[in-house]
Amino acid sequence: MKSIVICKICEEENPFYNLTCLKCKGFIRDKIANIDFWTTVQKLIDSPSDAFKNIIFSEHKNFVFMLSVIFALKMILLLLFISTFVLNYSEAATKHLLIFSLIVLISVFTTLYFFSWTIKYLLHKFRVETRTKDNFSIFVYSLVGYVFSLLILLPIELILFGSTLIQNTPSPFFLKPFPAYAMLIFECLFIIWSFFLMNRGFFVQSKSLIFGLVVSLFFHLIVFLIPLIVITSILN
Repeated sequence: MKSIVICKICEEENPFYNLTCLKCKGFIRDKIANIDFWTTVQKLIDSPSDAFKNIIFSEHKNFVFMLSVIFALKMILLLLFISTFVLNYSEAATKHLLIFSLIVLISVFTTLYFFSWTIKYLLHKFRVETRTKDNFSIFVYSLVGYVFSLLILLPIELILFGSTLIQNTPSPFFLKPFPAYAMLIFECLFIIWSFFLMNRGFFVQSKSLIFGLVVSLFFHLIVFLIPLIVITSILN
């Protein structure tokens, strides 16, 4: 596992994110000041590795806070859906919606920051230098699948199901089974896309496919399980 850049002038090994050489101070890559959102999204579709390189190299991590908030809102809806249709907490979750939402928000941001710092520490043990802000940005931009799911699918779901979207008496799967299951499939596809992007982003950081896969698996497990465990203990 080694993610370095060799200076063409003095052949010094540099951390992947460096703009100038540690030894001779010469430029070792092009300077990127800001993240262009739509160009980055296009690259995430066409060439994810190039997109994540630009995200890492960018001096200013534009739109990261906005995207993380949208992801947190999507997680509130997803976990409300799971609480309603899987755990059968429909009334309790709706009744305590504010507490439910706060738990999810705190959990999401805590998980993002914890994983960003932990990855920096773990990779340092393998002599791969990263920055916490780069790791955080990789996480957030890899979650665009959730963001587009909220912005694209939610309006369609509200038109199709209205207030029954998060009710199981009767369930949208009972009232309109075909569109309900179709929307569920699209939701899963967006999540799988985000999982793939996260895997790819941390491969760019670490040059290890296994590391990228493990990070993606653990992040998705933690970000779903912790709020569900807390919510279940409160509602019970």
